[in-house]
Amino acid sequence: KIKLLRTLSEKKIDVTETQQREWQYFIFCQIHILSQLSPVQYNSRDENMAGMVKIIHKSLGNHSKMILWTHNGHINKNGPSLQNRTGMGFHLKKFFHENYVAVALDFKEGSFIAVDYNNKNERKPKVFFLQPFETTFASVTTFDDNTFLWFDCKDIKKLVLNGIGAVYTKKPEK
Repeated sequence: KIKLLRTLSEKKIDVTETQQREWQYFIFCQIHILSQLSPVQYNSRDENMAGMVKIIHKSLGNHSKMILWTHNGHINKNGPSLQNRTGMGFHLKKFFHENYVAVALDFKEGSFIAVDYNNKNERKPKVFFLQPFETTFASVTTFDDNTFLWFDCKDIKKLVLNGIGAVYTKKPEK
């Protein structure tokens, strides 16, 4: 059923641009619902997000530029990683090729609200105060004078980025 819906999604339907986006969104929602049926063997969320980005980009014109601000796990363009899921960035890289650039963010300290990974079944957001862990990139970086630093993540071999998202763990290697 998912494969049939993906095929339907690729067909041009003779409707207005707004109706086309609404139709695509409806199809993506149906794919997501089907993908959640037991046993869960298909991750559609990031693929659907990439599909909506492509539709919005097309409606803006092929030469338009977009900035998507999302969790680092979603911008990942290297295929399956976090919990064996394929990030939206992988699908966008396949479609936009060299016109897709992923920029990961990391912070040395601060506070934020997220669901605690160790109590994620409760789904209760709580406040976390971030201090750099010894194994994170931020722990070995000096941010003097509020300077922004740029690094190619391929050059960061043994250090990890903090995994701050809707769910947070104090152990980034998880």
